[in-house]
Amino acid sequence: HITIDLSGVKKDADCFLNNKRQTIEEFKDLKAKGVSTIIDVTNRGMGRSTEYVSEVIKETGINILQATGYYKEPFLPEEVYKISEKEMAKLLVDEIVNWIDGTQVKAAVIGEIGTSLNKIEEMEKKVFEASCRAHSETGAPIITHTTLGKLGLEQIEIFKEFNVDLSKVTLSHIDLSGDLEYMFRLVDTG
Repeated sequence: HITIDLSGVKKDADCFLNNKRQTIEEFKDLKAKGVSTIIDVTNRGMGRSTEYVSEVIKETGINILQATGYYKEPFLPEEVYKISEKEMAKLLVDEIVNWIDGTQVKAAVIGEIGTSLNKIEEMEKKVFEASCRAHSETGAPIITHTTLGKLGLEQIEIFKEFNVDLSKVTLSHIDLSGDLEYMFRLVDTG
């Protein structure tokens, strides 16, 4: 994450990343080491700031691909509960095909969409299904969050149900499961 703000829900200032000066210095160092592109998976409801990211791009020359989507419970913004899955998918497609929040920035990935520990909550499933629809329409890659590396197989089942191209899906934090056999089962899914 280039910037993120989960502090309102977590009630912890340590969950608010917004040190632009330090980010710029670190990204200049990355650029000097040959890094040319970063994917920022900070999405709707996580404190995404296209202005902040655009400034980092301008100051460092690193290309930063931005995301559309919604994270996981309890970090979902109110709109997730108010709009239909199809309306949500349309909104995600719009940020990929047109612009994010009326800016000149398009989303390049759908993510970081996530699941809770040991259970996919109803609204998380809605986010996954809308994300699958947006992927089907745009071909945009999907990046997920697995809480402590759990529920990756269940996430894959949702993707298969919607015929998502699994070569365009990245499951994050799988290593946190600590279960090598589980990780191999994930790899075997394709």
